[in-house]
Amino acid sequence: MRYTLLFASIAAALLAPALHADRLITKDGRILEAQKIRQKDDGYEIAFVHGTVNCPKDLVASAEIVEDVSDYVPKNDDEKKKLESGFVRFNGKWMTKSALQVDLDKRAKELAKRTEDRALHSDFFKGWTKETAHFKVQTNTSLELLDYYANLLETYYGLMDARIGIKPTPTLRSTKMQVNIYKSWDEFREINEANVGGGVAGYFSPADKTLNFFHNYSDPGMSTWVGLHECTHLLTFLIDPQFVP
Repeated sequence: MRYTLLFASIAAALLAPALHADRLITKDGRILEAQKIRQKDDGYEIAFVHGTVNCPKDLVASAEIVEDVSDYVPKNDDEKKKLESGFVRFNGKWMTKSALQVDLDKRAKELAKRTEDRALHSDFFKGWTKETAHFKVQTNTSLELLDYYANLLETYYGLMDARIGIKPTPTLRSTKMQVNIYKSWDEFREINEANVGGGVAGYFSPADKTLNFFHNYSDPGMSTWVGLHECTHLLTFLIDPQFVP
């Protein structure tokens, strides 16, 4: 429940213009800018215009925070001099306000470019693609998740090949299996209507040689296991195309 509420708040926040420089980047590639982000022992407190949410530390790749130095106690004479000269602290480093503004302007341009790129790939059929030794992977989630799942499945292939030996037919050996990863269950069901029903979270199709599942943002661990489960069916097909699980 906490993840569902968190990401619902995040989705709403991404639609509004940022009023402050504080930024948080999640491990699945999403970027949040907020009025204020404060680091806590177990994660980050993110203050938006209409409320505050907490983000667990294990979901965060990095955070960019302008620290509040109004009541900062200097640790030495150098810090005391910087405070008296109007320096600020950004990501734990002392900077002049002009240097901070240059840094923030650069980051703003990078964010705009990244946001534009995400918009261009938001439609699944225009999603990002990546080829590995055995797979062709496509997704409209994020580049980070594209790399994560591509590495996950390729590693699993290597592990199973070492354990049991995967020796496809010459035709299958020269064919890279297509992996489709969708950004939501609704999208997964809509695009794969003929093959998806009930609570299906993923499937492998021997007919068109595709592995299909969606990334569950509120429970990413589930998506990892679904991907591995369906990849087991794919590997079984490569070993014996006539076998029906």
